[in-house]
Amino acid sequence: MVLLAGLATGCGARDDPATAKAAGCPAEIEPTESMGISWAPRSSRLAFSTVEKGIFVIDARTCVVKQVTRARLHFTPDWSPDERQLVFDRTLVPGSRSDLLISDLDGGDARVLTHGSDDRFPSWSPRGDLIAFTRRADIYVIQPDGRGLRRLTSTGYNVQPDWSPDGTAIAWACDPGICTMDADGSHARRLFEPSTGGEFGNPAWSPDGRSIAFDGPVSYDPPVLMIGPAQGGRIRMLPRLAPGALWDVAPTWSPDGDEIAFIGDHGSRHELYIVRPNGSDVRALTESS
Repeated sequence: MVLLAGLATGCGARDDPATAKAAGCPAEIEPTESMGISWAPRSSRLAFSTVEKGIFVIDARTCVVKQVTRARLHFTPDWSPDERQLVFDRTLVPGSRSDLLISDLDGGDARVLTHGSDDRFPSWSPRGDLIAFTRRADIYVIQPDGRGLRRLTSTGYNVQPDWSPDGTAIAWACDPGICTMDADGSHARRLFEPSTGGEFGNPAWSPDGRSIAFDGPVSYDPPVLMIGPAQGGRIRMLPRLAPGALWDVAPTWSPDGDEIAFIGDHGSRHELYIVRPNGSDVRALTESS
């Protein structure tokens, strides 16, 4: 998951859900250099993070945008299974340690889940009973009420956990590859590793549990989206998808598995896109104004 800086109120971009109207895609936003996204588990909504203005939700069908939080340095949102809440990480000042927070979708006060231990990349389990996250360089889990903290990894550099759809396993970026383990931390194994320089990142389990999408370099070129079998095996690389983009990163699957949302990095700005898993039907959700 990656980050955004500022939003405009044009072409469906609205703060107030009562006044939001389906104005069509793509939604106009102010130019941004970083963004983070997560597709809701049961609907067409995606949450995305911003540097300066908080967390927003965009509908993939209408591109109507709703603001959820209103503070700067809120990153990497993920949905509760019932889609009533978002968990995300918060940095108080650039370069400082980060906490995990939980906010209702109605934009009420956010509740602090963890306190100042450099906690990032939260991922809510499908059953709703645990949240996996990165603390420094290891994967932990915690209950949504703040109890039951457990460490699942202890060696190497481990970030960006993502739950399997049945909640029995976790995929994560294990530097430089993609690994999986059982939900209790046992049976860890490396599935994919780049054959040249660079590293794979941002794993996202498909809704049927058969595939894992992620991003990574081709030879020494910038990252593209890749899809591999959840048990390991041959990787399928998607072509460069976002028109004019330097990188395609941070995949997240639609609930039916028919589409993948991702970030197109255009250098000075990032945009949200959607594509079929076979690389067809690319369309933009946002367009910097």
